[in-house]
Amino acid sequence: MFQIRLLLAALAAALLGVGCGSTAGRVCQPVNTWSMASFSCSAVSETPQPEQVAEIEPEPEPEPEPEPEPEPSADTDPGTDTDTGSDLDPASGTDTAAEPEPEPEPEPEPEPPAPMVALEGNEIQVQGQIQFEAGNATILDDSKPILDEMVQLLNDNSDIRRVTIEVRTDAGSRRASKKLAKKRARALRKYLTKQGVKKRRVRAKGKAKKASEDSEEDVITFKVKLKRRRR
Repeated sequence: MFQIRLLLAALAAALLGVGCGSTAGRVCQPVNTWSMASFSCSAVSETPQPEQVAEIEPEPEPEPEPEPEPEPSADTDPGTDTDTGSDLDPASGTDTAAEPEPEPEPEPEPEPPAPMVALEGNEIQVQGQIQFEAGNATILDDSKPILDEMVQLLNDNSDIRRVTIEVRTDAGSRRASKKLAKKRARALRKYLTKQGVKKRRVRAKGKAKKASEDSEEDVITFKVKLKRRRR
């Protein structure tokens, strides 16, 4: 009899297990009594566990790709920097345009002009022509620089005791020529003494031109007399 009860209890437990399995959220618990074995199903509420969300690391931003350098054109000089326009030395890569330009050499000083008067022996030689206004004894301005140099020469040479100015001209007749020549010689003497030459050192003579002197210009000579040197 006891075995039959156990068999019925097992059968009932099996039936209850099927019924409890179809009901979600129920757990079958056996209940023992002295008369029969039975099971009761109690509802068990399952507390849902919160889902764990995995932290997503931010992806690193991609680095920008460098822009490709432009290719030099065919007509570009390989030694020229296209960005700055400066010339580059292909061997060293240095900027040749940045080097300072050498300073220009100073221009040579102009040579002093050749002297217009010079003492040669017992005469002062004159380079150029001393001219007067036509028919009178007025000295032209273009001739005054020659006389200025003669003043300097006489003052610098104390050995010159005296200079004799002789003018020969042609005014038509012999008498008129001699008269005009004396006036012009005196005009020259006056100019020299006004510029600082002592009067006693300058003499003036005027003569008519010689027949052999066919030049239209006056013939002017400056004869000098030197001081005697003591032995």
